[in-house]
Amino acid sequence: MHAADDAPRVARMISRAFLASPVFAGIDEARYQTEVILGVITKQPNLVALEADRLLGSVSFFESNESSPYPIFRRHPSFGLLAVDPTGKGHGMGTKLIEAAEANAQERLALSVTLRGTQLIDFYERLGYEKVQVFHWPGVPDASQIMLSGTPKARRPSPPTGSRGALAPVGPWPPARCGCGRGRCRRRAHSRTTS
Repeated sequence: MHAADDAPRVARMISRAFLASPVFAGIDEARYQTEVILGVITKQPNLVALEADRLLGSVSFFESNESSPYPIFRRHPSFGLLAVDPTGKGHGMGTKLIEAAEANAQERLALSVTLRGTQLIDFYERLGYEKVQVFHWPGVPDASQIMLSGTPKARRPSPPTGSRGALAPVGPWPPARCGCGRGRCRRRAHSRTTS
């Protein structure tokens, strides 16, 4: 996949996945429209799961953000917009995408999930994520749970493949790393270079 050509296709799949979910449908649908998602994923590293030319899933990686009002997002990178095509759920693709994001981060990852998504929260807890804080995103009607992964992964493998689908980057993957020796650098200009 090539980022410029395939980002709209990835955004459409993410939108379909979120809007098909009873957790998100009918609540804050404006956030999950294709155009809004496209604006987000074209600015972030993304990883997609493919089977032949079929798009199975996607996850976006977000750098730590010193201007975030939430300390956890200032200290830790996060992942979001985790989506699996609604017709392909139940084959472990969401777990594979999370594992690839964790392996490439080499440090603890944060995420946020709406409190309406009790099954999603349970899923993340089974993967070793811990509840940290409940908060409200500005302009979002319901509260969300911030979660943080357990021990960071010590290796940096290529995106994994499985019996169903292979993972491929859309945009820069793995995410850019700083060469300062401190892991992922918190200084935005410094973190854009790779080591």
